[in-house]
Amino acid sequence: LNPGSQPWLGGFNQHAPDVYSDYMTQYLASKRPSLDRYSPAPAAYRVANVPKSYSPHPTDPWSQRAAHRDPRLVPDAERRTPAPYMQPQAQPFFPGPYYTGQYPAQFPPSLYDFAGRAPMIPGYGLPMGYPLTGHIPARPAKDQDSGKGVRSVLLEEFRSSSKSNKRYDLKDIYGHVVEFSGDQHGSRFIQQKLETANSDEKDQIFREIEPNAVQLMKDVFGNYVIQKFFEHGNQVQKKVLAAQMKGKVVDLSMQMYACRVVQKALEHVLVEQQAELVDELQPDIVKVVKDQNGNHVVQKVIELVPRQYIDFVMDSFRGQVSQLAAHTYGCRVIQRMLEYGTDQDKEVILTELHNSAQVLITDQYGNYVTQHVIQHGKPEDRAKMIHLVTSQLVTLSKHKFASNVVEKCIEHGSPEERKSIRE
Repeated sequence: LNPGSQPWLGGFNQHAPDVYSDYMTQYLASKRPSLDRYSPAPAAYRVANVPKSYSPHPTDPWSQRAAHRDPRLVPDAERRTPAPYMQPQAQPFFPGPYYTGQYPAQFPPSLYDFAGRAPMIPGYGLPMGYPLTGHIPARPAKDQDSGKGVRSVLLEEFRSSSKSNKRYDLKDIYGHVVEFSGDQHGSRFIQQKLETANSDEKDQIFREIEPNAVQLMKDVFGNYVIQKFFEHGNQVQKKVLAAQMKGKVVDLSMQMYACRVVQKALEHVLVEQQAELVDELQPDIVKVVKDQNGNHVVQKVIELVPRQYIDFVMDSFRGQVSQLAAHTYGCRVIQRMLEYGTDQDKEVILTELHNSAQVLITDQYGNYVTQHVIQHGKPEDRAKMIHLVTSQLVTLSKHKFASNVVEKCIEHGSPEERKSIRE
């Protein structure tokens, strides 16, 4: 699986087979690294850093009797017992980069006195437990593959297949479809194969991804596989995927990757399922409209879903058209409603827009809505906007945002209106 994506096991359906669940549990447990099995520091550091190896009063070799002067020791014992100044001591800290077990020492070995007395380069005599002496965890470089060691052998072989002549088919990845869907290269492979796959191959792929459909919808690479099933799957598969979304439409609509799946579902499911999915947006429609991801879903709803199923959308806009038109995301939804709404919908929206046109023309986002009215509106609505612009033409022409509206008036105005602008 893609290491940066969400875990697949969190959202299994109740009817998912236990064998598959047990398999995934064992697989993830055996593949994921454990902090208990790994330490970035070498063994020597761990030995030196235990409490018995550190004393606040370091041993003074001059305050003790040398081993060769002790008459109680025989020569053989003297040879076996090192002098105190030969005992290994904690190395001092040297200012500089953080070094761990994966990196070479800060100074080459030739700079040290191997008699064990002291380093030849002075440093700070900090104890080995000091936070900067090896507790910084090693991190992979920017160009290092963070997923290496987590992927299965099959996926690793597939990713390196570009260097060999081996060609893969969908049947070669059975049992690893979810993992491949969460991988950049594996996801692209499945997408390409689904376009030409037969019904048996699609059915096998679908059986593996169905228990993890919601997690894949939210995955950076997995969402594309789900979209492909809405495009190339049969009607039963589309219905099952849409059913997986029930109760989660608001959450999916506001998620970066899942919002694309919701839009694709609205394009390919039957009208009855469209109505069921859209109905979940009703309590939070304004929040979804103002969301950077959700607004795209609402735009698609306005474009595709029959008007009788989205009365609540228009009802939520009443009295808030000016506010939404000046919103960074709401302005897009207002423009879609002006394109696909009924004549009554457009009349309600335009009435509120004309009342606040003076403010919207100079607004960072509202100017796009006024431009849309000038370009696509009825002649009478266009004339109202152009008349308002020409009444303060010089001021608006110098304005950062309103100047765009002036240009649109020149482009779509009648000959008489253009003449009045020139004069």
